[in-house]
Amino acid sequence: MQPVRRLSLNDVMMPVGLLVALCVFGALFPWSDFDRLAGREGTVVSWTSLNRVIAPRHVSAQFSLCLGTVRTTCVADADTIWLEGEEILIADIDAPEMANPRCAAERELGLRAMASLTQWLNEAPFEMLPTSADSWSRGGDVDAHGRKLRVLERDGKSAADALVAAGVARRRGAKGKRWC
Repeated sequence: MQPVRRLSLNDVMMPVGLLVALCVFGALFPWSDFDRLAGREGTVVSWTSLNRVIAPRHVSAQFSLCLGTVRTTCVADADTIWLEGEEILIADIDAPEMANPRCAAERELGLRAMASLTQWLNEAPFEMLPTSADSWSRGGDVDAHGRKLRVLERDGKSAADALVAAGVARRRGAKGKRWC
């Protein structure tokens, strides 16, 4: 019978150190950056494309206007909502800015757009759909500010359709006059 070998501190620390180093490396250099640099973003062979399969989400919630710094389920402005503590940019809409409006007309239109969006969100349940990468995102389902990019739809019509029809927003990327 062979004697039982006791593990030394070095035997344990070596694998733990390697694991910590890999975690730090993965945090500093996510696979999505390698895929983007290699031109594989969104392809079948992309590592990140395996994680991009996002199912549509059925949403039935009551939204209010976001007030203060604690944001759970609320409307921040006419193209940004918070749902259960997660910030979401409505990907197919361009609406007047409320954080830093350039003029009184933009602020007024932004308030009307927020009211229209809040009404649309609270009318009935809707689907929150993932969106594909485009030039203004970081190559995935989040924008440069870390907001999730989603399209909101009910019965085949998006929230953007309702806001554009109300004259308080436009489709993202659409050319047109500025809000001021």
